[in-house]
Amino acid sequence: MSTLSFFPWLTIREPVSLPPFSLVPYERARRPGGVLQGTLDVVLEPHVDTVKPIRRATLIHFEGRPIVDDLTEVEIAQFYRFRDLIALAGLASRECFGFGLHYCNRDNFVLAIQSFNPAHPASAVSRVSRRRDGSARGIVARSAYLERRPAHVPANVSDRVDMPLLQALLNGQRSLSHWARCEDAIRFFNDANSDDEQVLEQAEAVYMVSAFERLLDCRRGKEDDLVGRFSKAWRPRECLVARIGPRAGAPISGRMSLTEAWLRDFFRHRGSYAHGKLTALHPPVWSLREHLLLGSYLFPRLVKRILDVAGLYVWTDKDEDDAGLFEHFLNEDLFSAPEDPEDGTQYAWDRVRQDYLWRRVHAVISG
Repeated sequence: MSTLSFFPWLTIREPVSLPPFSLVPYERARRPGGVLQGTLDVVLEPHVDTVKPIRRATLIHFEGRPIVDDLTEVEIAQFYRFRDLIALAGLASRECFGFGLHYCNRDNFVLAIQSFNPAHPASAVSRVSRRRDGSARGIVARSAYLERRPAHVPANVSDRVDMPLLQALLNGQRSLSHWARCEDAIRFFNDANSDDEQVLEQAEAVYMVSAFERLLDCRRGKEDDLVGRFSKAWRPRECLVARIGPRAGAPISGRMSLTEAWLRDFFRHRGSYAHGKLTALHPPVWSLREHLLLGSYLFPRLVKRILDVAGLYVWTDKDEDDAGLFEHFLNEDLFSAPEDPEDGTQYAWDRVRQDYLWRRVHAVISG
């Protein structure tokens, strides 16, 4: 048997080496070319975008081995662990409130691993599905097998993976003594970012806060423990007072930063949901949607900060700007629509970013 592993909803332009893995761009009837092209076209044909087989995808294999080399169970597990890392690196690069060109979610990084008979690649497909009482294996005729891109998965996500972060994560996987909890945290974070309507946002809030707790090694499940550990790892460039925007007059202590107030509010949200309530029991300062958006923005940057401290990642000027923006985002109603979208008025997210970066440029010129 042969095995083909691929990301059907992700495309790259050029091959990428990430030892021990290699990513290869696939294009139907064209790339990667050679004697395998026809076999690859047959195996990928059931993966459909709208009504036609996908034209592009990303193949993954071990460097130095054939693209369709058979895999052991241990090697398959390695591929799935890599999937979690590339999903985080992709989510770290996504853009919100734009035109959707650079937006993605976890399910853009679904990994398909397909075993097939190399002599008859168009024969039946064997599928193993999980059951509460074990597992079930089914045989599906190739003509009846179809995997359509889900409606919530954006099309044409291309080259939006933060490769320096991905390389740092791979290095961390090999060298960090506390990698197990980092890996747990990444999986919780990814599961909080599927955009799948079948997943409750309340459940995503539980996943998201769990990601922060696991990453920061919080073992007691206490609010102060999370805030204390977070404050040591994350030091914003500036701390704003909630005097303007929708946070004005909110029950936020003047002695804490907006970031600390947000984290405490999010923790209390999570506590309600984790104990079986679908509505937060305390008066929320930020809405559930805002908490999920802000947490999704902050978590990858916190991972970068931790990897930078460990000597595995180089914190950049862009990372510093992204970190500095967070308190400004907290002071806005991020989901309020522009007053007049037709005149080019921006969402708060874009306006705050533009104003912040302009002030930074002006400060550099003036300084």
